Amino acid sequence: YECFQTEYKSINKKRKPQKDGVIDSLSLGLAWYLASWGMYRGSSKLLMYSYKIHIPVIKILLNKKWEKLNKLECKNYKKNQELFNNLKEKISQEYKKNGIKYTDILVSKVLLGTLGCSPAFDGLFTKSISFHSRKNLNGNLLNPHVRNFKPKTMCALCDFYTNFKEKIEEIRLKMRTQTKHLLYPQMKILDMGFWYLGKKINER
Repeated sequence: YECFQTEYKSINKKRKPQKDGVIDSLSLGLAWYLASWGMYRGSSKLLMYSYKIHIPVIKILLNKKWEKLNKLECKNYKKNQELFNNLKEKISQEYKKNGIKYTDILVSKVLLGTLGCSPAFDGLFTKSISFHSRKNLNGNLLNPHVRNFKPKTMCALCDFYTNFKEKIEEIRLKMRTQTKHLLYPQMKILDMGFWYLGKKINER
């Protein structure tokens, strides 16, 4: 996230990354990040390719077309929903060209680790949001019942953040990345919070 954000800022200042190997470096960084987050397990077809499989996706993400999605705040999701869905689809189609099957986990993790505009919809996170939006659960945090990486889920998560923004922001403003001390995006806070609740559910 730090590496991508630094380069994204540079590109917005008109520097061309192709000349200094930045695209290659960011692709390697994305591969390592995905591997450390469990996306290179034996069942993943990503194992069949070098890190260069991510180069077209990096080029898509660096396009200024998606500038409104960079570090997307929850209050702005609904008005940028179409743009968000278009980016999801472009990333999905790019991986499909090389035989990589679309999964909510893969695309959402790519979006989180680059533009910071989505939580990562992995097992614990989806289990958590499903549990905390069930109709039979007293004091459910999310409404309606959600689970998958769909627009209604993103809307429910963003509504939750907005409703409790004052308390959540107190926590977020104290959290910075280790090297460049960047402020965590709101979607990362949602990701960590519901992932932790999912972990607690598993421990019961």
